[in-house]
Amino acid sequence: MRRVLVSAGLVLALALSPLEVARGQLEPGAPASVVGDGSGAYLEAAPAQLLGGLGRATAELDVFPTRPSLEEVKGGALRRRLLELRLLMDFNAYAYEPELMQTFRDAVDDAYESIGFYKDAWETQALLGEELPPDVVNQRLVKMIVALAPLRSSEVRDSMAAFFAAPAASPSALAFTTFAKRSARSWCSTSCSPPPATAPRTSAHRWPG
Repeated sequence: MRRVLVSAGLVLALALSPLEVARGQLEPGAPASVVGDGSGAYLEAAPAQLLGGLGRATAELDVFPTRPSLEEVKGGALRRRLLELRLLMDFNAYAYEPELMQTFRDAVDDAYESIGFYKDAWETQALLGEELPPDVVNQRLVKMIVALAPLRSSEVRDSMAAFFAAPAASPSALAFTTFAKRSARSWCSTSCSPPPATAPRTSAHRWPG
């Protein structure tokens, strides 16, 4: 059953473009800004797509303040570029060795989520009509600073770029790991639904969740 799930995911990855996937994943009101660089077969296009996404994300990060205000985070494009890179990594997951891909994907995901957590403080203040306690806002800021630190590192960036530039010789059969589950969620978007509550669950077939 795992092979069936993995095969189905690979077929879906090959069938959908990153832009089509992104339309169901970007924040409400955000532009559909995923750029599908590269051309040719799946493995051939992967390096251009990922290196392009990495370049756009790091370019935004380079102009992102070290300790941004809530207004600066709300008005910035960094989070959208990290989402773009995350979607491209999910789409091209089968072109790379899964363990390192998961490591880099986790770093991007942590940065994306931490910006959102900090930005939520602005949304909360707008809804309440009053400012949150400074220590609450500062705690979220520090968490974001820590999560962004790896992506600010030139060594991490160079390692990611080298990894993205060298895909596998053939599409990999991803093990049904946490990374595979996350990829399945991205490809499913909102069109997938879990199996009925009465469906049997075994150790060989667990719905991603």
